[in-house]
Amino acid sequence: MARRGFRLTSLSEKANQFTALRREGDELGGRAADSSRDLGDALDLVAGLIARYEVEHFEMPTATPTEILNHLLAENGLDQQQLAKQLEISVSHMSNVLNGTRQITVELARKLAQIFSRPATLFLNL
Repeated sequence: MARRGFRLTSLSEKANQFTALRREGDELGGRAADSSRDLGDALDLVAGLIARYEVEHFEMPTATPTEILNHLLAENGLDQQQLAKQLEISVSHMSNVLNGTRQITVELARKLAQIFSRPATLFLNL
């Protein structure tokens, strides 16, 4: 497989190239399970190029565990009373977690991970 060179000139061209890389990665990924080592190497190359492209062109803002939790609450249509009940903690405890005056413990992070189907480390300041 020949490597492609990309000359980036405009935002729309960058987006088109990113889309092309993602599509190629998806196509390779679909065939990777029953393919040769060369295809696996090509997939690794494309994945690396995509990762580098994303780092260079798409700034990822950092978010605190509290900000992430507030986002997940809104995204899932939950309020703090509902989440407190699922976590089996008091509403005041939940309120303190959500306003950042109380840290998320490892035990609480594990429960949140189970509820939101996310890794527990997402809810911890690591």
